Amino acid sequence: SGQECIAAMLELTLVHYTYGGRLASRLGRRAVAPWTIMECADGYIMLLAIEEDQWQRMVAMMGDPQWAHEEIFATGALRSAHCEALYALMGEWVRQWKVQDLFLEAQRRRIPVAPVSTMRDLYACEQLIDRKFFLPIEIGRAGAVPMPGAPFQSSAGGWQLRGPAPRLGQHNARSHREGNLAQRAPGLIAGRAKLPPPRDAKPLAGIRILDLTWVWAGPYSTMQFAYMGAEVIRVESRTRLCPTRRVPPFADDISGVNRAGYFNQYSQGKRSMLLNLSDPEGVRIALELAKHCDLVAENFSAGAMDRLGLGYQRLRAVKRDIIMVSMSGFGQSGPWKNFLSYGPSAAALAGFFGLSGYTGMGPSQVGLSFADPTAGMFAAVAVMAALFHRARTGEGQYIDVSQLEATLALLPEGLLDYALNATQPPRVGNHDRWMAPHDCYKALGDENQWVSIAVGNEDEWRALCDAIGQPALAGDPRFKTAGLRKLNEPALDEIITGWTVVRD
Repeated sequence: SGQECIAAMLELTLVHYTYGGRLASRLGRRAVAPWTIMECADGYIMLLAIEEDQWQRMVAMMGDPQWAHEEIFATGALRSAHCEALYALMGEWVRQWKVQDLFLEAQRRRIPVAPVSTMRDLYACEQLIDRKFFLPIEIGRAGAVPMPGAPFQSSAGGWQLRGPAPRLGQHNARSHREGNLAQRAPGLIAGRAKLPPPRDAKPLAGIRILDLTWVWAGPYSTMQFAYMGAEVIRVESRTRLCPTRRVPPFADDISGVNRAGYFNQYSQGKRSMLLNLSDPEGVRIALELAKHCDLVAENFSAGAMDRLGLGYQRLRAVKRDIIMVSMSGFGQSGPWKNFLSYGPSAAALAGFFGLSGYTGMGPSQVGLSFADPTAGMFAAVAVMAALFHRARTGEGQYIDVSQLEATLALLPEGLLDYALNATQPPRVGNHDRWMAPHDCYKALGDENQWVSIAVGNEDEWRALCDAIGQPALAGDPRFKTAGLRKLNEPALDEIITGWTVVRD
């Protein structure tokens, strides 16, 4: 279900309701600040300072202004409560910078700032060029067009673009000689069990995962395997508590590391243990655990696992066919591999926010950290492919997932509009490039009451005219065709809003 897939990516919206009875507002503010988009001298920048030490480094970068020490800015929650004043003061400083200069200086200071990229910025991005993300594909008279490549990299090669999309009917006669995956790899754990699994066994029954992930992208990814029957062992440490244990909502509104809804939501179905990986004995135990696991998953900064003594080569030495997946902001290679990133900053850098917003206005954030579950789900897909690969060949592999690249894999329209037409797609709110009407319309009630209406063909248009009690509208010269409806969209939206605004 498409609805269920999107609902599963709503971060804390559902948990705030089930734990505290609170309804998330579409106009709500962030729990901490700064967390916003601001305008620089030559573009837009995403400013984040989620942790207190990041805020202190940002204050130092701003020259330690006196206003930053006012009581109303003493904590992230207070900065959020007074964000209008905070952003007005910060905005004066930000406007003095060029985007790239501010980005690089902030990253040098370990502050997770990111440009709000245009499509042109992405094709010139040194990180994406170094990792060969864009691949030239021959498209008829257009010649070689740089297209988004794989959303993850793998030591086993992974999937690749072999050619352009087929023309209509081009491959209809092609036979599927290789058969499907189930025929080629009848069991992911073939040869390990003495007896075949019971008929009602979940698909990953018998698979064991060492889960070293934290925050959202990693735990969201490994939760998929728990749902599918794998044994997932989540490893934590008191020396570096997962942020999701420290933020609301809490059960019964009583704070506590074992009462946190955010942590509980993405730890469903997992086992749990504490292990101090800064201690050599903790590393020894982790390696011993890895001998009995099929997958090790982590989403720390690039190179962190090697520094701990738990990198892929070390794991492979204790278990030859181990699969390892690493999820990070920019991937394990390239000039930006050590840059600090969160889901919102990755989405800004991917151009997602540059494409989002209303006509004539600046770029907009979306209401959740979309890059996190996106990277987590691509990681899960990559691991499933790796398990099939191992079932066929006996080989493990290392998978490198970049949040930036995973998000870019979902934005082909914007990227290819620039690649083919040298055009930055305009921000159009909830409108569509071709369909009209296509928008969110105000319904009766408070500011959270809206309805989405989209018309994709002439039958739907006539049906909508009947539904709103204006069948003659279908023959109105302004709206007779899709092109005319698009041309006269403001008038059409006004008519539809007149119908929706008096109905719940």
